[in-house]
Amino acid sequence: MRKSALSSMAMVLLAAGFLLGATRVFALEDQKMVGTITWIKIAPDEKSAYTTLKSIRGDKEVTLYVTNELVIDKFKNRKLDVGVEVRAKFEVRDAKNHCTYLRKVAGE
Repeated sequence: MRKSALSSMAMVLLAAGFLLGATRVFALEDQKMVGTITWIKIAPDEKSAYTTLKSIRGDKEVTLYVTNELVIDKFKNRKLDVGVEVRAKFEVRDAKNHCTYLRKVAGE
């Protein structure tokens, strides 16, 4: 009887661990947004930047943390500047929206 109770408890703990792990994996899914750049701040070391996008639907504003060197170069060269419409993908990690993709919308 005691062995059965321990194995049941182990199965419950295993199932709980799986559910918590699966929830964490699904939470890291990329979120997508199309919006207009409203603010850009490049770090003094020029290795990271923050930018704020306002959704084209106008319903939300998101601040993105950018570490991609090519995107930061586009910020410095003003190819991506305030007022430009962009398509972005980001994931929430460490209480920040880490940008994984940022490109101008086609036709601009």
